[in-house]
Amino acid sequence: MRERRRGIPVYVIIDRQCETIRVFSEPDVNRCTRENVSPFGKPFTLPEPVLLTIGTEGCPAAL
Repeated sequence: MRERRRGIPVYVIIDRQCETIRVFSEPDVNRCTRENVSPFGKPFTLPEPVLLTIGTEGCPAAL
């Protein structure tokens, strides 16, 4: 029996060492087809279906 996968539409990775936010979206069968990177200190908007703007001014850098 084939497993039915439920896609997660948006992944967000906060990379404190690189001081960036990575957003993966537009899932395909095996992977996300779009990646956006935003530096700390600038707001970014999550893509559809989330459509939420997040500020990153307070994101702490890695020690």
